Amino acid sequence: MNVVPLFQGRVGAAKFRYKCASCDQLHEGLPDLTFEMPDMCFDIGEKLRGERVLLTSDFCILDGRHYFVRCVMEAPVHGFSQRFGWGVWCKLDWKAYKLCWDRFEENDNEIMAPLQGTLANNLRHYPDTLGRACTIYLQNDRMRPVAYLDNSEHPLGVHQANGMTLEEAISQAREIGALLITA
Repeated sequence: MNVVPLFQGRVGAAKFRYKCASCDQLHEGLPDLTFEMPDMCFDIGEKLRGERVLLTSDFCILDGRHYFVRCVMEAPVHGFSQRFGWGVWCKLDWKAYKLCWDRFEENDNEIMAPLQGTLANNLRHYPDTLGRACTIYLQNDRMRPVAYLDNSEHPLGVHQANGMTLEEAISQAREIGALLITA
């Protein structure tokens, strides 16, 4: 799969579209890489999942004692106006999970202290992300919380803090089969 460089070397002038795997529609910009569920839930297999997992698009409970919230992790892309994102699951304790649930539709979450959790997905472009500590910030009006890796020396933490190249973002999108088209 190729990304045609119609922007003639001017990264900021690049415009992309991609075909969404969820809705089969074309969208503008770079795709977010998303995980359907926490790795722990995927690992138990489809047969047992129906008995042990309560899963919505934003919240998940495994075995009545493991609590997860879907979050967004973002990294700026050097010379490009759009950020690159990952739709990940973060594991929280019950108190933090309940707070996320209770405040999901609120519009004053900027007053809330950040939450602590751990990343519940292993991002294949980075070493050992599963179980890494992260800080989670609630957003307003049904927007997913934003998570930041706590380890600023980990390659993912470096990308979140300092950004990534457009080539790195395209490479990650290509590996999940996203068809990027320049416009």
